[in-house]
Amino acid sequence: MERVLDIAAWLGCAFCVLLVAVSWRFLPDTIPIHFDAGGEPDGWGGKAVVLIPPIILLGPFILLTALTSYAHRFHYPIRITEQNAERQYLIARSLMRWLKVEIVFLFASITSSMVWVSVGFSERLSTLGLHMLLAAIGVTVAVHLLLVYRRR
Repeated sequence: MERVLDIAAWLGCAFCVLLVAVSWRFLPDTIPIHFDAGGEPDGWGGKAVVLIPPIILLGPFILLTALTSYAHRFHYPIRITEQNAERQYLIARSLMRWLKVEIVFLFASITSSMVWVSVGFSERLSTLGLHMLLAAIGVTVAVHLLLVYRRR
């Protein structure tokens, strides 16, 4: 499963970058850069702003990728012993990978919404999709915390 999550994260990053690269010549000079709670564009800027989400995405992507190698250095809410160390490290690595995938897809969703609205494929941002991704992040953290306590 670790490999599948890593591949999904890489594919999400590639989608984000390729979408911007392929759509660049079709983007108008002014694009929506902010959306209200209903998903309607309410802020506008130059088309170079569409580069910001993929660039910002690099930070969490690199950080979470690196953190998966240091699960033994994390601070855990339970005592780590020889008996539970491998289980706990596996849970921590899983959490980092799931969060990475969810964050990548969150940024890909933001980028694609900016592009789709800019070129006229959509009139507004899909707030349901963003809310579902944000909820998934919260559920992921909660599930992994439960696992930490249950698999002491």
